[in-house]
Amino acid sequence: MNEEELTKQLKEGSRKAFDQLYHLYFEQLYAYCLKYTKRADAAEEIIQETFIQLWLNREKIRESDKLKHLLFVIARHRLINEFRRTANSVSYEDYLNYRNVLTYDRSGDKMMEYDEFLQMVRAAIDSLPESQRCIIRLSRIEGMKNGEIAEKLGRSEQTVKNQLSLGLKALREKLEGKIPLLLFTLLSC
Repeated sequence: MNEEELTKQLKEGSRKAFDQLYHLYFEQLYAYCLKYTKRADAAEEIIQETFIQLWLNREKIRESDKLKHLLFVIARHRLINEFRRTANSVSYEDYLNYRNVLTYDRSGDKMMEYDEFLQMVRAAIDSLPESQRCIIRLSRIEGMKNGEIAEKLGRSEQTVKNQLSLGLKALREKLEGKIPLLLFTLLSC
């Protein structure tokens, strides 16, 4: 089937046409997304979101639209959104600071990759007691203020401050020697 026929059938809700389009363009989209994300899981997620958006908006597609072009436009917008989300992430900022501290490698070991860095920090956070873990995530990952956290959790602001302080202290102890001291100051801000 050619693209025009697939477009027509897709607009009519044909899952078979959708599957054919998926198989037809998956590899090209994957290579495109992987080129920019450098992570297979992120590239696959963007492709999934791209095809979901195509399916949800299939009735709005004009028959003159080229589906390949449309898919790449959707994927490009998803990539931009992913870059914005990642660039505004506190953990990504921490990682960039980590990379800046270790601009060259004195020990001969390779620098930690972003995924490894995140995995180490997440594991340390996951090992904390539930209340500290929750408050640290709300504060450091979601960027909420202590008052907002207190309101959301139904606790006093002082309790939130105390739990945050205890949690950050525990994190510094767990990550000591694994992440440069500069990041400990970021964890305690």
